[in-house]
Amino acid sequence: MNTRLFERSKSGVQLTPAGLKLASRSRNLLREWQDIRQEVGQGSSDSILVRLGAPGALWQARLLAATADFCRSRPNMHFVLKTGGRRELATMLIGDELDCVVLPEQLAYPGFESRRVAVLRLIPVATPDIPADEAVRFSHFVEVDWGDSFRDRLEQVGVLLPVAAVQINVAWLGLDWLLRTGGTAWLPQHLVRAHIEAGRLVRIPGPETVNLDVYAAFNQEHIGAEAMVRALRDSMAEVEG
Repeated sequence: MNTRLFERSKSGVQLTPAGLKLASRSRNLLREWQDIRQEVGQGSSDSILVRLGAPGALWQARLLAATADFCRSRPNMHFVLKTGGRRELATMLIGDELDCVVLPEQLAYPGFESRRVAVLRLIPVATPDIPADEAVRFSHFVEVDWGDSFRDRLEQVGVLLPVAAVQINVAWLGLDWLLRTGGTAWLPQHLVRAHIEAGRLVRIPGPETVNLDVYAAFNQEHIGAEAMVRALRDSMAEVEG
């Protein structure tokens, strides 16, 4: 559309005036399409469609299992699951393409509520070919988009990240790039544990683990989203990585 639809700041993600216009027009169309799918496509007027999105790192941690548990307990609910980058998912939620997103930051926007559901553990790693003195300076840094709160946490303890050699918006792709090309990165503990044990990655000494709060943001008007968020919070009390 050649125009900015949302802006990101330390307080969260907000729509621009152009984004507000688009959201107001698209919300009714998307909601009507959802109603049609529930009434016709699912074959039952009692069925509830829940559209849930999250970055791949959270799906791989505990979110997928928690969602499956909830799905089994609610046979009248049907799910559409999406993955993507943090900004992309926030835009989809605000634009009514999703009913709930799970992200490593809060989303502040009218009509939506964010609740803390888990903790994501990030650790600094390097490939073995990077000398130790370069690794502590995060040479050949592969930057995964963890949000402003992540950089703020590092700056508070005196860790300044360099200009990235490459910027990637999803963790699994950042890990794959790191293993193929070499370098340093901050990645979820659960994604890199096996690679550290196999010697493909090493833990960079010095910086502490960064624990990011994980939030589920959902549309307050959706009748099934809040119940799902409560179940996710109970099942994802702590995400190791």
